Amino acid sequence: MAAVCCAGPVPGERVTPEGRSSDARRRTVRQRFPRRRRTVQTVDPSEEQAAGPGPGQPPVLFLNGSYGVGKSATLEHLGDLLAERGLAFSLMDVDWFHRSWPPAEDDPENVRTEAANLAAVWRNYRRTGPRQLVVAGVIADERDRQRYAAAFALPLRSVRLVTEPAVAEVRLRGRYRAQQDRALAWHLARHVQLARRLAENALDEHVVDTGGRGPRDVAEAVLAQVGLPGPVPSARRDDPGRSSARDVENGRTAPSPG
Repeated sequence: MAAVCCAGPVPGERVTPEGRSSDARRRTVRQRFPRRRRTVQTVDPSEEQAAGPGPGQPPVLFLNGSYGVGKSATLEHLGDLLAERGLAFSLMDVDWFHRSWPPAEDDPENVRTEAANLAAVWRNYRRTGPRQLVVAGVIADERDRQRYAAAFALPLRSVRLVTEPAVAEVRLRGRYRAQQDRALAWHLARHVQLARRLAENALDEHVVDTGGRGPRDVAEAVLAQVGLPGPVPSARRDDPGRSSARDVENGRTAPSPG
């Protein structure tokens, strides 16, 4: 998957030091870096238009869901399945596009920074032609949806992954090592509430239950829901698009636990 910057306390957490409010965080930034004003550089409109819809460019397939439902693991397998079908694709996990600290003074939660990063990487991917963009992240409200649609200059098709709270907790506990107890506690305290909020807002076209299913089965279900081509029995294992699978097999990348 694409990675921009990996510096920050907790995946998915936009708050920096624990327990600080946005105002306190901004004051801390000014005290530590008093002579450097941080702002988010906006995207040039001509570049934004160049990354937008073109002939053969499908909408973004967005994997929505709370923590521990299996978004990252499903994203990897979606890439494999699309490659097996001979479909051009790009994958993005939103978590890696906002993990940077300290934030800009005019963007304390890195929301605009995240959008600018996503837009820039998508423009690079699009240079090689139309492709199915698959993104894993959280669309909690209409503002989130509009922000992502604007970043990619494309409509979104959102599929929400769900599972029982107990299953999500087991997955979260398996994801973090003993030294990451703060990250684990942060996600355990919030995953149920976020799942309820996503269900209440119901901004997704489809819902797929990941409980009791492997990530490849979930990925197949997602493709079936959105109407993308079915399995190709004679798929080639040496397809150039299967870089993620080859990296795992060669030990360069560890499979995500979801």
